[in-house]
Amino acid sequence: PVPVVTISFASNYLSFLPSKLFRPFTSSLMNLNLQRNHFRSLSRNYFLRRLEQLRTLDLSENLLNRITMQDFTGLRRLETLILRKNHLTSLS
Repeated sequence: PVPVVTISFASNYLSFLPSKLFRPFTSSLMNLNLQRNHFRSLSRNYFLRRLEQLRTLDLSENLLNRITMQDFTGLRRLETLILRKNHLTSLS
């Protein structure tokens, strides 16, 4: 099978994704587009921690108000993080 490199869930009103959804793609997924959804927080979205090869993560136009470094634990190869048009008041 051909490895999945890019997944887009843009414009789907999502606020949560189960961890097991990305299990088949942990070693191949490089680009994840989650823009224009309803994510308010990343702390309970543990799916991110398993995406070891992820290089680009687009979370623009969500409802995020706070992000922490722990939200990105496991994303050792992340190069581009897009957070424009959110409601961020805290980065820690």
